Amino acid sequence: FVAGVTLVRSGQTEIDLRMAPGERVTVAGQVLTFEGVTAEPGPNYQAQRGSITVAREGSPGLRLHPEKRRYSASPAMPMTEAAISSSWRGDLYVALGDEAGPGAWTLRIHHKPYVTWIWGGCAFMALGGLLAAADRRWRGGEFPHPGQQG
Repeated sequence: FVAGVTLVRSGQTEIDLRMAPGERVTVAGQVLTFEGVTAEPGPNYQAQRGSITVAREGSPGLRLHPEKRRYSASPAMPMTEAAISSSWRGDLYVALGDEAGPGAWTLRIHHKPYVTWIWGGCAFMALGGLLAAADRRWRGGEFPHPGQQG
């Protein structure tokens, strides 16, 4: 867990940039192509929905759809819904910013490697806790209590 947190923090990439449809950027060996933004109605919001294709070596393009939402209850307060792609190589987060000209938008892209190490560390800690709780010596009183002579 600690190694995962340390490696994620030291190896992460953060990029804020302006992209127009058709423009590409490479982040951690992945080519992201911005395809544009469309208006999408939701059940209680209006959204601007971005479309980004992510091409990785040897795999077909993955599509990410970050959104900028304006809810009916508070239209003055837009909310950002980041698109997330998780893999064993790390997590890729793409958030849609503000419109920056005709068809162009600002994007915030984060690549965080070794996130799976954090989850793996948590799983190992949980397994260790379960194994310790299942130890019969705790139930049978074989371990001396503090203050008792052993």
